[in-house]
Amino acid sequence: MMRGMGNMMGAMSWFGWLFSALVVVLIVWLVMNIMRQRTEDTNLGATNSSPNSSDALERAKQRYAQGEIDRKTFLQIKEDIAQR
Repeated sequence: MMRGMGNMMGAMSWFGWLFSALVVVLIVWLVMNIMRQRTEDTNLGATNSSPNSSDALERAKQRYAQGEIDRKTFLQIKEDIAQR
C-alpha cells in the first residue's frame, strides 16, 4: 500500500516543480514587458515633446489635403511653425 502512495507523491512533486517553473517564467515575462513598455513610453515622449518643424508642416499639409482642416487653419499653422 505504501508503494502506491510513493508513486503518487513522486508525480505530485514533478507537478509542483513544473508549476513553480511556470510561475517563475510568467513573472520574468511580466517584468520584461513592463520594463519594455516604460522604455517605449519614455522614448515616445522624448520624440513627441519637440517635433521637427518640417514634420509638423508635413502633417499640416497632409491634413489640409485630406480636408481635415480648412485653408485658414492651415495658413495659421504654417505661420505658427515659421515663427518657431
